[in-house]
Amino acid sequence: MVLNRYALRAIRESHGITLTDMAEAVGLSLPMLSRIESGERNASAARIRQMASVLGVSPLAISSPADPEAVEVVE
Repeated sequence: MVLNRYALRAIRESHGITLTDMAEAVGLSLPMLSRIESGERNASAARIRQMASVLGVSPLAISSPADPEAVEVVE
């Protein structure tokens, strides 16, 4: 499972959750969560599940396939 940082940020902001509030809720420092959201650091599958839980969404809502090439595009 790979974090989709764009989805994370969009859903977090749409729920009115600040970066500070999210960091506190998942037990990360603000700088570390900021690095994760900016793509400088990766989040573990457990951390992705924890962030999804805080946001009230499925982990799939904030993740991407591990191998984008494996995604089948249906036209």
